[in-house]
Amino acid sequence: RKKNLDPEFEYFFRVAAVFDDGPGEWMFHEEGFFPLTEEEEEYAMAAPRVRKLENECLVISWDPVDDAYAYELQMRENTGGAEWFTIANELEVTEVKKRHLKS
Repeated sequence: RKKNLDPEFEYFFRVAAVFDDGPGEWMFHEEGFFPLTEEEEEYAMAAPRVRKLENECLVISWDPVDDAYAYELQMRENTGGAEWFTIANELEVTEVKKRHLKS
């Protein structure tokens, strides 16, 4: 728990799992985070989870949000300045399988 974070500043975090033989790889976001108010936190979604099934096929899932009737799923390439694009909209489920995501 970190205290006295300024909501006007951007913060970066990363985490690594620790095993008997040492730490694993660091997981992090390229974009920083701004502290949320309690009201903002109530409506904030957790980051989606991504699982590789096979070559060029992923399962993307996320936690449901109260009162949401649908979800829109977007992605972008991990290259500087890449644009977000919608790969599924009006989803009524919280897990989807996407194939052929190779650019």
